[in-house]
Amino acid sequence: MSKNKPKETIEYVIRLQDKERQILDNFVMAKNVNLISEPIVEILKDVSAMTTLTIAYLTFRYGGNISNQLRGTYGNVLDLVTDVESVLSNPANADAIKFGIRQIPLPFVGSLGNIENILNLFGVN
Repeated sequence: MSKNKPKETIEYVIRLQDKERQILDNFVMAKNVNLISEPIVEILKDVSAMTTLTIAYLTFRYGGNISNQLRGTYGNVLDLVTDVESVLSNPANADAIKFGIRQIPLPFVGSLGNIENILNLFGVN
């Protein structure tokens, strides 16, 4: 069974003035901020996610020997912060913290030998 073709087409046009356009822009901006901030808030509320991020940051910045000193299991974020502060205030870690450098060597840096080869890997000439 075939459909009848429409006899006419009705087109509706909605024109926004400056005030309505501003309201719509503000709504879209608020919705985008909410879409971005909601996952961040969920991560901040989750102790295990914060522990993972903290250990990753400490390992990257100061090396594995500092992040290995953390307990790893926490009841809340305050316990995590307290433990990180105690590890960072430990005099045995003063050298790594003073320089703030990575203690873990990258596997490819030693074999390449110089910065030119590293830049060539990424297409920088």
